Amino acid sequence: MKISKASLKARITRLRRNLVECPIPGDIPEAAEKILRTAPLVLKDLEIALRQGPPGTKRKVHAVLPQIETDVDWAIGIVMGDQIAESIRQGKAPDSRMTAQRRLNQRLVAFMAGFTQADGFLALVREWAGDEVIRGDVVHLDPPEIDAMSQWMMHDKILPGQTRRLIDMFAEKQLSDIPGDEQDWLQRYVQDRPSIYRVSDIDNGEGYNVHDLLGGGTLKIRDRMSSLSLAEDAIVVGRAIPVAAKGGDIFCPLGNITELPVPLWSELSILLQQWLGEFNRQYPQGSSMEFFRQHRARMNRWMSDVRT
Repeated sequence: MKISKASLKARITRLRRNLVECPIPGDIPEAAEKILRTAPLVLKDLEIALRQGPPGTKRKVHAVLPQIETDVDWAIGIVMGDQIAESIRQGKAPDSRMTAQRRLNQRLVAFMAGFTQADGFLALVREWAGDEVIRGDVVHLDPPEIDAMSQWMMHDKILPGQTRRLIDMFAEKQLSDIPGDEQDWLQRYVQDRPSIYRVSDIDNGEGYNVHDLLGGGTLKIRDRMSSLSLAEDAIVVGRAIPVAAKGGDIFCPLGNITELPVPLWSELSILLQQWLGEFNRQYPQGSSMEFFRQHRARMNRWMSDVRT
């Protein structure tokens, strides 16, 4: 991953924007409240340091920023999770002041909750991340991992007793009933293209191309933040969606992009060839995207085991 002032500023801007969209209620854990109240000043200090600091400041900011991101994302996740859970319990529609994507995501969480009861949810957690993240009835996953698992459940996993993805079922039932700006997002969601990609032709601040290492072909990605942080030939796990509801040839990332270190990718690529051979023998007409969806959780468990 590249270290540049522009990429660091973009990451700080993301945190500040998310903090603005996250009101501080009075009934959250003290640790989360402290983070939400102090983070804006901390982020402002980091921005000033990047502008005015001596040589070496960039690397110091790069060193501390990941923990700040983890803390802020966790605190915001606590607030948003509680709000969504309360709205679901009361049967409330999403707050109209939220962005269209946040409103749609809240509807998707509520829809998904109807298919995943407690025991079934823990089974899905085990499939995604293994037994180690479950202690009693409590799941220990950080916010990016929760987002990734939620995407897998909504976009990839065929839940027990179902024959289609939840995102397709939701679109069939509710597309015409949700506001137009949410419809646009949903139409983009159902056209998702998950895979493992190699990055090339980076235009800093604009976008880049990615070559699909499982299915072949190249996608044009438009995304400022990742274009500033990714390097040429980086290997990433990601989910691309079209920037327009009607589709097209320009895409953007949906959710987080996971960059794979070269040694990790070297090992994983060998395993993928084995898994792909098994998949092709079982499903001769299966596509690379179907392979990815079927093996996404398996990949995640393997990567988690290797990293620990």
